[in-house]
Amino acid sequence: MSNKYLYLIELFICFLRCFFILLVLGDFLPKILDFILYRYMGEINIYDNSVLVYNMVNINKKILYNYIYIFNEFIKL
Repeated sequence: MSNKYLYLIELFICFLRCFFILLVLGDFLPKILDFILYRYMGEINIYDNSVLVYNMVNINKKILYNYIYIFNEFIKL
């Protein structure tokens, strides 16, 4: 094969890798983290001195939801 075809094959493989990384980090990983946080927050017992930790997890959950929303809106373009 000529160098042009080898270059096109390498470019296609690079695009597939980038798409895979984007899909994993943008879609699958946030949903997995959301599931883990949902399971964790469902099993939390709130005591008098644990409000700070609960609020930190709750804020992280909101950030994760915003990330999922923004990524899904970006994909719709």
